[in-house]
Amino acid sequence: MFTIWFPTPIQDFADLCSVANISIFILDSELHGFYLHGRSPSGVAEGNARWLQEQLDSGVSKGARGFLKSERGETAELQTFEMFVPRELRYNYDAHKNY
Repeated sequence: MFTIWFPTPIQDFADLCSVANISIFILDSELHGFYLHGRSPSGVAEGNARWLQEQLDSGVSKGARGFLKSERGETAELQTFEMFVPRELRYNYDAHKNY
């Protein structure tokens, strides 16, 4: 309950990704990283400051930090994921990162 009213910096960043409707994949080592799934609950990311504040307030007032829906329709808990990537994916990434 405490993190609903006082979110951690990572929760704030995950909320920002959701409202902005962007997902981020961060590699912190050669084969390990994190995926932040940011799907906007409204389906759009364009808006003014008042719209942004309303979007953030509505997510907090529902008591949900994540915006992914489970198969049963309720809000899922996870919006951030730890990932281990195959070595071949990392080689392909390194080979094409200058594009």
